[in-house]
Amino acid sequence: MSRSRLLYQIWRNRKDMDSNLIKSRLQALSRMIPLIYKGEYKPKSNINIIIGVVATLYAVSPLDFIPEIVAGPFGLLDDFFILGYGLKRINAEIENFLAWEDQQKKIILQH
Repeated sequence: MSRSRLLYQIWRNRKDMDSNLIKSRLQALSRMIPLIYKGEYKPKSNINIIIGVVATLYAVSPLDFIPEIVAGPFGLLDDFFILGYGLKRINAEIENFLAWEDQQKKIILQH
């Protein structure tokens, strides 16, 4: 699928995005980060975390591969695609974390 087609699909389906799902993912992320820091949760893939952080930093950074000053609104495309890829990788780790949380709950209930 071309980039322009992908952007069009996202825009067209923007109202179908589940705000509760987004909220629950952000809450899971807010639980995951302190547990990683404390060493209680070890990410399955550190690269997912690294890519997500770097992609977010790139998207908010004034440095760009395609500057908005030169390319106008098309200069935002690289930001959207890099941020989208980073969010996809972070979401994969959030999925791993949620599975780990479920496993921890089962262990506690068994004792």
